Amino acid sequence: MHLHTHRPTHRLTPVSWQVRPRALVAIATMLLLLLTPVLAFINVGAAGTYAAPAFQTQWNAGEAVAPNFWGPLELAKNGQQEPYVEAPGGTRLVQYFDKARMEVGPNNTVTNGLLATELITGNRQLGDTAFQNFGPANIPVAGDPDNLGPTYAAIQSNAAQLRVVVGSTPGAAVTVALTPAGALTTFANGASFAQANIGGYDSVTQHNVPTAFLNYRNTAGIPAIGLAITEPFWSNVKVAGQQRDVLMQGFERRVLTFTPSNPAAFLVEFGNIGQHYYTWRYMTGGGTSPTAVSSTTTTTTDATATLVATTGATATATPSATVTATATVTMTPTTAPVPVTLTGPSVTNITMSKATISYTTSVLTCGTAELRVKGDTSWSTNIDSITCAPLTMSVTATLTSLNPNTIYEVRGAAKNASGTIGYSTVGSFTTLSAQPTAESYDGNWVNDNATSGGAARFFTTTANNIITVHGYGQCGGGECDWGTQTGAFTGDPFAFVFPAVGSLSAINVSMSFTDDTRTHLKVVWSDSAAGTHTETFHRRYIFTSPIYTGGIKPILIKP
Repeated sequence: MHLHTHRPTHRLTPVSWQVRPRALVAIATMLLLLLTPVLAFINVGAAGTYAAPAFQTQWNAGEAVAPNFWGPLELAKNGQQEPYVEAPGGTRLVQYFDKARMEVGPNNTVTNGLLATELITGNRQLGDTAFQNFGPANIPVAGDPDNLGPTYAAIQSNAAQLRVVVGSTPGAAVTVALTPAGALTTFANGASFAQANIGGYDSVTQHNVPTAFLNYRNTAGIPAIGLAITEPFWSNVKVAGQQRDVLMQGFERRVLTFTPSNPAAFLVEFGNIGQHYYTWRYMTGGGTSPTAVSSTTTTTTDATATLVATTGATATATPSATVTATATVTMTPTTAPVPVTLTGPSVTNITMSKATISYTTSVLTCGTAELRVKGDTSWSTNIDSITCAPLTMSVTATLTSLNPNTIYEVRGAAKNASGTIGYSTVGSFTTLSAQPTAESYDGNWVNDNATSGGAARFFTTTANNIITVHGYGQCGGGECDWGTQTGAFTGDPFAFVFPAVGSLSAINVSMSFTDDTRTHLKVVWSDSAAGTHTETFHRRYIFTSPIYTGGIKPILIKP
């Protein structure tokens, strides 16, 4: 439900909430295509193209249901390999679109990821029954790019009310609301909108579904949306610069929204869940640090996989990396000669010269990380040289002395007390460039001190080495708009000037990074009246919304 430039094509084509024959044919076509074998595919697809012919086939099936079913093709991410335990060779081809992820599933079929499930729970699926928790996504579910919430994490924080299984309540009005800050409250006008009343019940997941969402899903198809995983709730969010009441509900693959103030053709929408998931996983570290893997069962029919795997320029340098491994859980050694199974790895805290790898093991082991530049055949560390003491089931290793802007492959290696060795699947990551680029500044930068009386936040985007910044100041308990400025990037720090605003004269701003991970900015701003101030900003989340001089431009982005 983010902002749109092509509003009429962003949503499913409206009907009178009946499933018409053409829609039924489209749904049947889509169901068949979800099981279409992947006969041939390439490893990596360029942006704006399909990474596999079968992905294009499924894309066309979705477009037969409604235009822009997956989002603009030109905004699609490159195809890439992601590790998955049951996949041949331990990896499978995936491609991210604005509104979904396509992946090569079991028996070389095309499936769609359970992205909403993972964003809400934080449980990244590593195999059919293996999961690792990285923390729910702190990304707004709906609204403008600068909207504060509610976030996916807020839904999970209120799981006792929003995700608990309930009985069927047909015809009931939805009166539960979630504030942008993530607090539960009551929506007094819940009974005012007939289409928002409960019209169905997903007995497998035991959640009620409003009439508007039920009919919408009948048109789009369950394979595209999934079963309900939350109860519906209202929230008041900013859309196109205006506060609006919006009904939301999480499903396995997407989040649906119902906005009563929208034109009839656009009452129900689904958003850019693929973009949100890609941001959570690859641009914000995938939430918090991972916790132990658990084996569970799932009520869905097509499992999805996620693990850190970043693409970039081909590297040729020979690694001279140092690996320092530290056990995070110490336990009593075992001498039983049992197999060693590793789950992971996850790669976090990536800088130009360092990275952290984490994985878990099925039994007590000692472990390390083995590293190589992509394209090399030998690993930098030999597990045989590691002394097994103490033993652990959770290993964290620090990779140091890495080369900037280089693609590395990494795997976990561990052995138990009897000497049995196991290896994880191979993950990959790209170190940061030696110097910040214009794209390094992209994001939503929020002042660490919300009551400083200075700058509140900055929204930055980049195109052709030109950085565009929309600034807001802290004014009288609220915010004042500093306007939008652009400038050519010539290096860090990046400096620009806002023209005079209100009682403030022209504002000079300088931005520079304070840490190797480039997640914090030092902002020095000054004007003739207020003097010079230095403040620290953190990247709350990254978005791809273009900004122009008239404010935040409506684009094809939804939560």
